[in-house]
Amino acid sequence: MEIKECLIRSLIETIPKATGLDEKIVEDLVAKRRLKLARTPDPKYGDYGVALHVVLHMVKAPRQEWDRLLSRIADEIMGSSRAKECFIHRIEYSNGYLNFYIDYKKLSRIIFKKIIDEALLDEIRYYGRGEKVLVEHTSANPIHPLHIGSGRNAVIGNTFARILRRLGFSVREHFYVDDMGRQVAVMVYGYMKVKGKGIEPPPEIKPDHWIGAIYALTNILVSIKTLHREQEKIAGKIKILIQHLKEEATEKRGDGYLLAVSRIAKSQLSLKHDLGAVLEMIVSALKKQEGKRPSEVRRKAESLLSRYSEVRDKLAELYECAEDLRTVFPRLYDVLYQSIDEPEVFEEKVSELMKLYEEEDPRITSLFREAIDLVLRGFESTLRRIGIVFDSYDWESDPEIKRLTREIIEASLKTRYGGSEGQAVIVDLGKAYEEDEYIHSIFGAEKPERVVLRRSDGTTLYVSRDIAYTIYKYRVTRAKKVYNVIATEQNLEQKQVRSILYLLGYEDYADNTIHLAYEMVHLKGYRMRGRYGRYISLDELIERYRKLMLDQYMESRKKLGVEEAESALDRAEKLAVANTRYLLLSIEPLKVLTFDPKKLAEHTEGSWIQYTYARLLSILRKAYGKEIDEPDDVREEVTRDYDEINFDAVDLAREEEEIVEKLMSYKDVLVTAYEEMKPNKVAEYAYELSSTLNLFYEKIPVIKEKDVNRKKFRLVLIYCAAKILGDAMYVMGLPVLPRI
Repeated sequence: MEIKECLIRSLIETIPKATGLDEKIVEDLVAKRRLKLARTPDPKYGDYGVALHVVLHMVKAPRQEWDRLLSRIADEIMGSSRAKECFIHRIEYSNGYLNFYIDYKKLSRIIFKKIIDEALLDEIRYYGRGEKVLVEHTSANPIHPLHIGSGRNAVIGNTFARILRRLGFSVREHFYVDDMGRQVAVMVYGYMKVKGKGIEPPPEIKPDHWIGAIYALTNILVSIKTLHREQEKIAGKIKILIQHLKEEATEKRGDGYLLAVSRIAKSQLSLKHDLGAVLEMIVSALKKQEGKRPSEVRRKAESLLSRYSEVRDKLAELYECAEDLRTVFPRLYDVLYQSIDEPEVFEEKVSELMKLYEEEDPRITSLFREAIDLVLRGFESTLRRIGIVFDSYDWESDPEIKRLTREIIEASLKTRYGGSEGQAVIVDLGKAYEEDEYIHSIFGAEKPERVVLRRSDGTTLYVSRDIAYTIYKYRVTRAKKVYNVIATEQNLEQKQVRSILYLLGYEDYADNTIHLAYEMVHLKGYRMRGRYGRYISLDELIERYRKLMLDQYMESRKKLGVEEAESALDRAEKLAVANTRYLLLSIEPLKVLTFDPKKLAEHTEGSWIQYTYARLLSILRKAYGKEIDEPDDVREEVTRDYDEINFDAVDLAREEEEIVEKLMSYKDVLVTAYEEMKPNKVAEYAYELSSTLNLFYEKIPVIKEKDVNRKKFRLVLIYCAAKILGDAMYVMGLPVLPRI
């Protein structure tokens, strides 16, 4: 483990022995940062120090007893296995402080050897012992291009799979094609209208973006029709309201003012005046007459005004979205505008499409597959661009998954908690929660409700097909564990899947199906609405980064030749991919990723890591006078230098010590990222290692170092850092550039 973590563990283990404090108390002090280990401000005080005053006060040790207690703690540590494990050279104590001196010479000799001989990476690869695991990720609905949100899923999932591979697991990555949901049926409805007019996807537009426009315009135009109907209903209710107002004015109060207002309102309504203005006039008049005690008429008027405002604002948003899409896709807009059915007919046709597709109607199945294939073609292109290739695309409509779906529905009826209501099949998880400890442990304090597996019309639901798909994944791949990278929005659904698997007798599957949950992406100043075509696609994000990288490159050049332009574009592409992946990986999965898309220049850590790596190779290239594309190209020379180093004669600078510590902790970082399901820890590690390396460059000479022994030490250090940083880049999916 890391030196710091190792020292903390040694304190937690030995303080109780030396002082009599309970170990849990010491752990709590560490967790609350009341007992904090830190780098010392000056090497003369050791490498790490910790103030133990809180411990000394807790055991009520008098001031004259402090040194005796600290001596006992130090002796306990030095007499334990931790002293060797943490590379502790000696421990000093004074005034309530414990200072650790680390033997970095010994540590660097060992870690350099492990890296040069590939022993460290071999240890890392041995961790998983070839155990079969499956990571299902991305799995975006095939209705529009991958956007930043689904891109985060893809990068988290792929990086986690890469971590597993590096740790020696046998990994498969699967994409679940959700082709039976309502959203897909809406998309196919629009696709049928467009196809019926003979319109084909234009070659200059990615097919997933074209389908995305069809899906968005279909939703927008149907929603506009629905909202216009809502406005008509509101207009009818206003007529009734005006009549009530008139009656109240003439019969109950004889109020000439309200009577006059009702006539003006009626007049404005007949002129099709803005309904909001009519309602505002009525509400204002009633407030003036009634004060703080509203009548029933006023409450109705206020409610109608609130609803009308919502409809008006929604329509404004929809018209804006429609116009944006119409500008880019005029033919699609015209065709769909002229052919979209009225809302109730639209809903009937979408439901019919879903039913026919589930029943495998040949013509409808062909249409679904044709449209979805266009989207998947676009997905694959985008994903290959950022280094993601799937081992399998599993279709929700796969005959085997559909067969398993029927089986689990029938099997659920035989369980204690299954039941039917006509054609509908339901599992009462609420009752299971109360009676079964395992189900209770899955949901915790959140009591579940009944789950419908089959509707009354005989069609199945997503959750029932997901249960079947889980069984399918285990049977087809023989995986021991299945990781589902799915947004936190699906927490409940994932718990339902595991619970019903358990009730059906698939205890192992329930135990080993793991939800790697992640939060959404929040863009400052921009609200994403996929069904209305409002999103920043993953393709757009990469292109924005590519333009940024090219602009930065051009700042140092006045013009580019043709060949140089090709090279610059390729370089900009790889830097863009690095920045994209790092950005989407940088925050731990369960935290919302928030950034301003207009300020991408503030999020270029990925390319900065690439620059750091390229600089390491540049140093090795200059030092050994040899063209190299990777560290192993100078492995023979580095091995020779390592054998000739006198480690006892090397005095390491702080930066060198920190680099050595970072190299030592690489395995622990990967294991922690795996165990905690936080692939962002690899990104943090690479960033911190790069930061330390850049401080090292600025302060310490390598090529110009005159002391031969120190120079060889630093070259070996650079080689080992390049090996580990390059490996971390592979795990993160960052393209490796030997030169920038």
